[in-house]
Amino acid sequence: MELGGVAGSSRYDYDAVRALIRSATRKYMPYETFRVRGLATYSSRRLIMPLTHQFVAMDALCTIPISGLDFAERIISTLVVDSQPPRLDGEVPTTLLLVLSNLGRLRFCHLQTGECLHTFQLPIRRFKFKHIHWNKAFSEVWLLGRAVLPGHENGSERAGSSPSIAVFEIQPARFKALLQLDKNDFQNVYAAGLEDDVLVTFNTSPHSTTLYSFDEIYREHCTQVYDPASSANGSELIGFNVKLNKKPKKLLDIKGDFSGVYFGGCCRVILCEPQTFRENYVLREISSNQAPFLHDLRLLGPQQGVALTIDCSTMMLCKDDSSNFLRFEGIHLACYEVSSMIAEPNRSEVRVRWRTALLPMRRSATDGQWLTGPTYRDSVTTRFGRTSRSNVNIRVVDNVPVRVIKSTYDGGADLIHLLTLYDVANVDGCTTIGAEPDPDWITLIISIRGVTGEIYKITPVRKVDIDALRRVELVGEDEILVLTCYDGKNTIAEMYCLREEDAKKWQSEVAKVDSIPDYTPVALSRKQRRKQRAARAPDR
Repeated sequence: MELGGVAGSSRYDYDAVRALIRSATRKYMPYETFRVRGLATYSSRRLIMPLTHQFVAMDALCTIPISGLDFAERIISTLVVDSQPPRLDGEVPTTLLLVLSNLGRLRFCHLQTGECLHTFQLPIRRFKFKHIHWNKAFSEVWLLGRAVLPGHENGSERAGSSPSIAVFEIQPARFKALLQLDKNDFQNVYAAGLEDDVLVTFNTSPHSTTLYSFDEIYREHCTQVYDPASSANGSELIGFNVKLNKKPKKLLDIKGDFSGVYFGGCCRVILCEPQTFRENYVLREISSNQAPFLHDLRLLGPQQGVALTIDCSTMMLCKDDSSNFLRFEGIHLACYEVSSMIAEPNRSEVRVRWRTALLPMRRSATDGQWLTGPTYRDSVTTRFGRTSRSNVNIRVVDNVPVRVIKSTYDGGADLIHLLTLYDVANVDGCTTIGAEPDPDWITLIISIRGVTGEIYKITPVRKVDIDALRRVELVGEDEILVLTCYDGKNTIAEMYCLREEDAKKWQSEVAKVDSIPDYTPVALSRKQRRKQRAARAPDR
């Protein structure tokens, strides 16, 4: 066996040799555990504490206060913006911490010092904003607002009211647009999102997903352009500066019983199920202008006969080119793979095949691979009469004692992490005679490779009682897992780092040999052998 180098060469790659000798096993090991009062959130190696207006830097293990907040304000959402394009003046962009309070104030704070740089006041009397979203491609942040009843600024949302979307630029800090999504102009919209230059709206009656060009809407219907924020003295009031006088042009309209979209990283996709059996499933990438179709898309598990439902918590892409994506179907985890693509001027189709993708339940020789079960299912019928048939019978499991709570994607390590509850008592489907079943559920984090779909690691974590806890979150970034649990009073955050399991037992480093002395052959040529025989022959 050859290890690196060229065939017949005397040079070898000793890095490959060391890799084979070590055979190191990597696993997620506990690193730090934090316990804070109140509901805390995690973002970019920072643990934000809303009650005390502080955040903990997990790298330096220090507490930094967030300045500029009033005593009555409460932090409801945060976002760390650490990847910005280079500035025109050559200076290094400042890493920002965006803070949204219950009073509708959006603050741009310095991440290292906690100093408030700019403050914007949202129209809190008409709309309630909950979350800050990051549009990385355009260096913008956007917030979706829900209409509230007059006189209920703290509270209740008006059922069926048109939402609004507010957009802010990061560099320099500037309020860009505030647009109310009227149902007459945006086809019964109930929710929306902004990704790249595309405005995605989710509609009802009928259910559909519509794509618009946000840049075109802003250029044609903007009534006032705001200057960049100058100082942090006071809060700048913002108003509606985009008013439509006609219906905007649609880029794409996908009709379906349910439409879902995944925002995050560099993966943006919409997957819909049509209302009639004559139509196909549609997979739409927001960044492209094509509408590819899905063939041979099947349903399995206990949700057979139910329309396909996908949202941020139940669907996640594995790779940027959308060649693989995962979908949770009840207690099952299904993995679909794009087997062939057709890209022509007149049509664009994608054929998808189903990969065996069920979670392993016990330690066996099949760990790290997808398991198959004893039963077969040939086809599934949806509520609209559509029958999804498979060309080959696939073995599936109907009774798997695993419940998926949360999922997250680590783009740096290309791993998909699932926070699951594992039923020990029903591991074999039945209990042994005379043995008492264990009512407790073990909490596991199952890490799956994004490219191959294989199970990479199974990490046991602290017990999570989903019925007792109000909020459980799982975040994965740069080979780090953070599990936060909130019980109504306190938040416990546990950090796990991906490290080498037997790093202390490794052998010493082997220096790489750059050159080897010239080779001296041992065998003699025929001419040399004749001379040697002549020298040993007796004189005649």
